Amino acid sequence: MTGNARWANRLSITSNAVHIGGFLVAVVTTAATDGITAQALTATLLTAIGLVLSYFVSIPIGSDTRRQIVALITATTLFVFAIAITGGVNSPFVIMPIASVFLASFAGGMFLAIPVTLLSIVGVLVTSLVNEDAVSVGAFIRIPVIYVITAVAFSEVERALQSEVRRADDLAFISTTAQERRERLEETHDLLEDLLRVAT
Repeated sequence: MTGNARWANRLSITSNAVHIGGFLVAVVTTAATDGITAQALTATLLTAIGLVLSYFVSIPIGSDTRRQIVALITATTLFVFAIAITGGVNSPFVIMPIASVFLASFAGGMFLAIPVTLLSIVGVLVTSLVNEDAVSVGAFIRIPVIYVITAVAFSEVERALQSEVRRADDLAFISTTAQERRERLEETHDLLEDLLRVAT
């Protein structure tokens, strides 16, 4: 397994852990604060479907780019719907778009992180505005800022990792080229020694 494949595998495992951890925290917190209601059960179902869709998004995004982007956008939209029916910006499910932004950042870099982050922010803010529950200004500002920081931070990490992978590939190529050159020189040296022996 190459260095790139190892990193991709680790990040995929981490992404799955972030999604599952966020899901468990949201479900348990909702059940503890609001009880087992129809809205909580619906939100849990929507989030579970989003989890399954997120599982099919690879890091980095593979050859079937369009299908994976659609899966990620759909999953994020389902998370937003779950937030909408459980209290808007005050919902425990606001943690789920962070998992989507994390996945988008490592799957497609800033190119994919930006639309997923914008979808998350707009979705959460709109659902909070139409929600009848009181929303604190601090929470209204804090959640979008967290989404943006997550996108920027992990996109930069992804860019740094890709740079290191390219550097490692270049070093491996240089090492292989040097080894081949050395072998050719050794073959030439052996050939010259044989010619000298024949000449003498």
